[in-house]
Amino acid sequence: MPDNKMLFTMTIGAHHETGEKIMALTRSCPEDAPPAYRAAWAIRTEANTTGRCPGCRGTMALPNRHERRKAAALGQPAHVAIEHTDACPAGDAGMSRTWIASAN
Repeated sequence: MPDNKMLFTMTIGAHHETGEKIMALTRSCPEDAPPAYRAAWAIRTEANTTGRCPGCRGTMALPNRHERRKAAALGQPAHVAIEHTDACPAGDAGMSRTWIASAN
């Protein structure tokens, strides 16, 4: 994957099941990214703003009440992750595969 400086993008949405607000801070797609990588990036962005990946149907596990309260007490956001399948283009492995394939 690229080793250039990355900017960050903030996306805001709502969790697909609970309607709870989601704010995700993610790296911006590299400007020199090939079309296939940009398409995978778009899938990841949708996953980050809805809590469900359209590529693999992986879901975002929301933090429990204790984790949310602890984060709030520390003045920090609660962290979440989406478990993508290995074959998903929006998962870390899929994004790496797409970038490497485009370089060949």
